Amino acid sequence: VKIMADLQDLSAEEKIHVGQSFIKEASLLADLRHPNLPCVTDYFLEDDFFYIIMDYIRGKNLEVLLRESPNKALSERQVIQWLIQICRIMDYLHNYKTMLYGNLKLNKFIVRASDKSIILVDFGTISMRNLINGTSHDKQDIRNDIYLAGVIMYQLLTGKYPDEPLKNSSIREMLP
Repeated sequence: VKIMADLQDLSAEEKIHVGQSFIKEASLLADLRHPNLPCVTDYFLEDDFFYIIMDYIRGKNLEVLLRESPNKALSERQVIQWLIQICRIMDYLHNYKTMLYGNLKLNKFIVRASDKSIILVDFGTISMRNLINGTSHDKQDIRNDIYLAGVIMYQLLTGKYPDEPLKNSSIREMLP
């Protein structure tokens, strides 16, 4: 069960608008079917809170795995396998009813314990600000997600968050 939005501080008019937007967004999430996404089985509003019911994914997120790694970096082979899965998730989301993600981070991906697959567990489509303003996720740019996938790969390989935009320097020079 995931709490998606708190409506307590909104006016009655805003609550109606946000409620309609939430139902639209949540029904879109409920229609998603991909091996690297949890299945959303229900969504509802109760006591000024929106809830989404989704599959429970047993495993650890990438941020925890990186922190627990003895070298504070993960193997190139493993990172490439995960990045391919992340790219497949991005491709699916970008092509499914023009849904874009827009907020990829290490802690939003869990490595499922049963098969070591990457699962995107925190959907970036619903945000309170967007629901209130009526702005849509389709105005985001796919280049942002591609860049963030590169940042994730960089973090997993080096154990560091890039301080400045990624340059064309070799990670092998940093970590032979």
